[in-house]
Amino acid sequence: MAACYTTGASYFILLLLNYIFCRKLQVRKIYDIKYMTFWIGIVVFYAAMMLILPEMRIVRYAAFLGITVGLYLWKFKQIKALWKTMKQ
Repeated sequence: MAACYTTGASYFILLLLNYIFCRKLQVRKIYDIKYMTFWIGIVVFYAAMMLILPEMRIVRYAAFLGITVGLYLWKFKQIKALWKTMKQ
């Protein structure tokens, strides 16, 4: 369990350092803060749900499936365009 927390913390620190260095190098808009906050929120929500509901596997997997399908439908056009470029 400690490895999970330290890995998550390490990736967060890496994200912050990357952001700080990009700012110092005056790279414009390398990250969209609202977009990153949204995705971090989705991951934190799902991780919290996994910790809160360890015995309720059906609820966990249904939530995972619901979140995945919802995000897929939300980003369907972008995914479709990406598939087209990958096939070329």
